[in-house]
Amino acid sequence: MLEGQYQSTDKGVEKCREFLLVDKKLNLPDIEVLKPEKIQEFAETGLQGYLDENHSCLIKLNQLLSNEEFLAIGKLLGTPIKEFASDPVVAPYIENEVILNIKSNNAIKDNPSSQPFTSRYLTLHTECSRRKAEDQPRYLVFMCCNSGQFSEAKTIMVPTKKIINALTKQEIDTLLHTHYATETPSLLRQENGHFIFSFRDFYPHPMNWVYTGNDAKTEKEINEVITSLLLKIYDPDNATGIQWEEGLLMILDNRHFFHGKQKGKQIESTNTRHIKRLRII
Repeated sequence: MLEGQYQSTDKGVEKCREFLLVDKKLNLPDIEVLKPEKIQEFAETGLQGYLDENHSCLIKLNQLLSNEEFLAIGKLLGTPIKEFASDPVVAPYIENEVILNIKSNNAIKDNPSSQPFTSRYLTLHTECSRRKAEDQPRYLVFMCCNSGQFSEAKTIMVPTKKIINALTKQEIDTLLHTHYATETPSLLRQENGHFIFSFRDFYPHPMNWVYTGNDAKTEKEINEVITSLLLKIYDPDNATGIQWEEGLLMILDNRHFFHGKQKGKQIESTNTRHIKRLRII
């Protein structure tokens, strides 16, 4: 077993992170925006099949869903995960225990739990990567209630399949045997023949890791693989950006996408972006 630390300030990776800035252009996702006449009927009869095939879904709603309607769609996909009510930053934005109202707020200080609410970018990640595999969400459900002045800050999507295809066999094997220095899954694992990441870009903070492979590797070699992974995740050719507008509903399969957020401009308190989120296990 080898323990080490990855310093996420690698200059090459920092250069690639530039597309997190709002003035950097991203391709729009190659996803059809569905416009079902009856959202509940589609959710009950066609949504799961669509997600099984495409792993993501964009739906333009005729009108915003109530919390009950929003929850009903989430429950068709699985069990909603409770939000962190004990976190004083997050608690005021929670409804029905499982709905997080992501509203931009200038008054919130910039720390890890506040990132979704600030104009700061959100680095690419899979959701709840520090949890056990069985506790990580399968789906993320977002509904834009108000695009606000913050609408230019796109949500970024990167298909994990593209990253797997770009990694070497040796890099894949290294990631299969590397995990955070806590009781978490490896950064990459296999389930039913499918590769699943449990990984977050901790920039600008370091990431402590443990390597459990049988072969002898150095800390430098492991860190080179992590750098290679980040360079591929932040390759603009692999990324697309969602431009939010009121009434847009998005569902992402957390096992098939990295996601994050571009940096926004200074937030006007009278015209803030508001997106509701569910995490489904």
